[in-house]
Amino acid sequence: FFGSNALSWQPGDRWTMTMVTPPATYTLGLGNISGKNPSAGFSHKNRVYLTLSNEFGFSSITDPMKFEDQDTGAGVVTFSSTFGSLDTVEGIGEYQGGIAVAGKLTTQLWNTDPDPADFYLRQTIPIGTVSGQTIAALGKLDTLMLSDSGVRSLRVRDSSGNAIVEDVGTPIDSFVQAAMAGLTETQKRAACATVDPASGRYWVYIPGNYIYVFSFHPLSGISAWTRYAPTYIQSATNTWFAPQKFTV
Repeated sequence: FFGSNALSWQPGDRWTMTMVTPPATYTLGLGNISGKNPSAGFSHKNRVYLTLSNEFGFSSITDPMKFEDQDTGAGVVTFSSTFGSLDTVEGIGEYQGGIAVAGKLTTQLWNTDPDPADFYLRQTIPIGTVSGQTIAALGKLDTLMLSDSGVRSLRVRDSSGNAIVEDVGTPIDSFVQAAMAGLTETQKRAACATVDPASGRYWVYIPGNYIYVFSFHPLSGISAWTRYAPTYIQSATNTWFAPQKFTV
């Protein structure tokens, strides 16, 4: 609407129009993820999930380009901590067929469904991650991530299926804490990890430090950590480099 009292458009100005036409609501212009800067993404059961500060969004089924209300299966969930502290979503990973949404301070375990109305929060755990790139599923029942206190694991406690913080990283906590002591939050977010599909080992790199590798073979009674230096041979000399991402 334009008139003598209309304001002038300025660079960066945005608008939103919502048209309600039964039986659906359609959003044009500024939408659920417009103007936001996701720090991590994750694909799970034909959807793409994005971290959106204190929210996480998920796309329509089988279409990662659609995130609005009119897109079947898409939506946005507010990441509110039940522990009374403001938190932001750092990353998302898989856990027991659902998703683990990890903030800096807490991790929420969500059951998902093709219908967003049937999403529900199973549990909130008082441990978070410094980097969404370090979240990796170790088998079907466990998920590992790097936190400020060290590498932490979400593991089934009993037949209820509830998870607790299982400190598989305790043997290397002192090394990890020392390695991260001088890092900024941005540098910590550059930490990355993966699970080697051949051996089932969890690899995590801490910027400016080592690659720590967790070997877990319960039938053999093995639960141990190894430390690798990220180096390559140049002129017969081991030269350090900084891994940016692991890929299989």
